[in-house]
Amino acid sequence: GSANLREVTRREALESEMTSVGGGESKTMLLHCAYDATGEIVALIQAINKRQGNFTRDDEQLLARLSGQAGIMLRHTAVVAGLEKAAAARFRISEFALLASSCSSEERLAALVAQEGTLLIGARRCTLWLLDSASKSVSSVDESGVAKVVKVRDLANSVVGMAAISCELQTQELGAREERNEADDREEAKTNEGRPTKNRDALWKSCSLGQPVLGRQTSGELLGVIECVNKRGGAFDDDDKYFIDIFASVTAATLDSLRLIKSLKARAEQVRQHSGAG
Repeated sequence: GSANLREVTRREALESEMTSVGGGESKTMLLHCAYDATGEIVALIQAINKRQGNFTRDDEQLLARLSGQAGIMLRHTAVVAGLEKAAAARFRISEFALLASSCSSEERLAALVAQEGTLLIGARRCTLWLLDSASKSVSSVDESGVAKVVKVRDLANSVVGMAAISCELQTQELGAREERNEADDREEAKTNEGRPTKNRDALWKSCSLGQPVLGRQTSGELLGVIECVNKRGGAFDDDDKYFIDIFASVTAATLDSLRLIKSLKARAEQVRQHSGAG
């Protein structure tokens, strides 16, 4: 679609919210939508205040051609960015799988999940909550190494509780907010003459994602939940959900292996004690 406004009225100016140029008033305006290959609008191209007279039919045709090219380039840019993100995510998951295979305990795995999960999907915090079926509770270890145990029923309204109960991916979005910490301020002060200033990168989306971790050797038994909190620059998208699912599968395989090894060691100890007693 396109529009050629030759006498922009005050009402049109207020409704468009795009009529101020360098603080001046708009007299004429030419608009044209830019579409991608699927027919979706990806941008709006706007020309304001022709130097001599009104915008003509030739101007409309020229802007239409420019809009067509812009739509193609924007779509191409988005595709390339998506491919780059996917390649980076696959590489990080491969690195995580390699590091996870060397974990000697569930505590070490939880620490690795916290480190790699935040990098994988740009979350502010990533936590592996391990399920204890007997007590119907989940446990985690914070950054200070302090263990936390919570009943699943007490987390019923959070993504952790909902994911543990449904065994399905859960998301929540609560709007945008700014989260800063001392590390942010120190880093920013280095380039601002010692004075921390507001940085747009400090804006995080107040949202959370809960991904169930389902065991492979236990027929899909719930082993825990990976909780990701606050996405930098926006909400968690479909790509993030896809990759956190793969991330959880690697985590589940590692947990299965750790628990199998623990079980075999316990069994071997029983056999040794039994042999000694005999």
